[in-house]
Amino acid sequence: MVLLGVAVSAQTTIQTPTGPREDSGWILRLTREDRESCLQALNELRLGAWEQLGRPDPPEVPDDLAPDSPNILHWWTLEIASRLQGRLIFEESLE
Repeated sequence: MVLLGVAVSAQTTIQTPTGPREDSGWILRLTREDRESCLQALNELRLGAWEQLGRPDPPEVPDDLAPDSPNILHWWTLEIASRLQGRLIFEESLE
């Protein structure tokens, strides 16, 4: 079985019974089939958000986007789905 590891940086401190420890994030492991399904689902999310935002060109989060903007969820979805897709494709190219 082929596994894909994607490390996401999220430096945090976790309180454990033995004291605090640093946690550097999490690892996502996917089979080739799961990776393809994940890429397809992320693409659907990304394109749906892009459509809801009126097909912006370029599709970049505006610098003046207010935290209470009605479109913030669409921008967030577009940005996160795009970044995760890019990371999955990059990791696949390393195989």
